[in-house]
Amino acid sequence: MKVRYYAKRSVYPSRTLGDQYTLEIYLNKYDRKRKPLRVTTISLTGERSDTYQRADTTYGCSTIPLTGYYHLVMREFLDSVEGGEIFEFADSGSPENFVRVQITSKGYTERRRVLRGDGGESDYFSMQWQHREV
Repeated sequence: MKVRYYAKRSVYPSRTLGDQYTLEIYLNKYDRKRKPLRVTTISLTGERSDTYQRADTTYGCSTIPLTGYYHLVMREFLDSVEGGEIFEFADSGSPENFVRVQITSKGYTERRRVLRGDGGESDYFSMQWQHREV
């Protein structure tokens, strides 16, 4: 998977605030969910009528365990889009066909997967979030 975003927060030291970056990410979870919004009305005679409004397509994502540089760059990416900023996402089936998306989760989860016992610098973390197509 690939994401393209503008660095806005928690910018990695060798990167520049405001620049656009493309990041290759490795997911162990990529669940698609589609939820249609339709309005149902029922007449006095019991006839039912559905009016289709739109559908939201969301994705639940979770990375493989990351450490060092990759962990910090993923934190930069997720912090940079946590305010609802639009970013682009391409799945592995079409790595150059980016789709505009927006994070929908209230923040993201960073789970410590492997504790190495050296103060945390070489620990492994997985990152989890949700985003939707816009």
